[in-house]
Amino acid sequence: MGDLMDYQDIKTLSIKLNKNQNIGRVIYIVEGERTELNILNHIFTKIFDYTYVEVKRQKNAENIMPIAKYVSKTQKSSMVFVINTQNSNISSIKNGRDYLDAIFLLLFEKYNLDPTKAAIYYIFDRDRGSNKDNIIRELLSKLHNSMDNQEESNGLLLLSYPKIEAFVISCFCKNCHLLKLKSHELGSYIDNNKYQQDLIYSD
Repeated sequence: MGDLMDYQDIKTLSIKLNKNQNIGRVIYIVEGERTELNILNHIFTKIFDYTYVEVKRQKNAENIMPIAKYVSKTQKSSMVFVINTQNSNISSIKNGRDYLDAIFLLLFEKYNLDPTKAAIYYIFDRDRGSNKDNIIRELLSKLHNSMDNQEESNGLLLLSYPKIEAFVISCFCKNCHLLKLKSHELGSYIDNNKYQQDLIYSD
């Protein structure tokens, strides 16, 4: 109850988006095959007008095919690359390096993308049922900078709590912090309220 009171005392923040900002080349590595891809596609093409390239999960690296889903009309230097990990478990960040390296090689050959010179973000659900604490703690300690992790590769791990559907709800529900839903109930709540990802927008 104390947490709810703390949230209620927070004043509404006003954030202004700079759509003319050149972000260079940014890589998002995500677990989901649908929700995360749809949200990132919508945000970076419909709101920001950045070029968007998508690499969906395949059983093996030989079938990987980067697809340019959208080419910017105004921001020629800003490119967003969204890549599925080999599987949806957060351990694929650690155990699927060969798979990601194969994708990076394809992207370098096709788009001259050098992952050592790009900001990298890993987006995963907290999902304590399958993503164990010890793995999360280890990855958080290593993946703490999108551009420079010293001995580790680039990458900042971002956790959706409890899962990415909570973000979708927050885009439509003004007092979402007051909701008391379990993780498995979020999808049904979105469906029942007809919250559509392609209706997320910015003035």
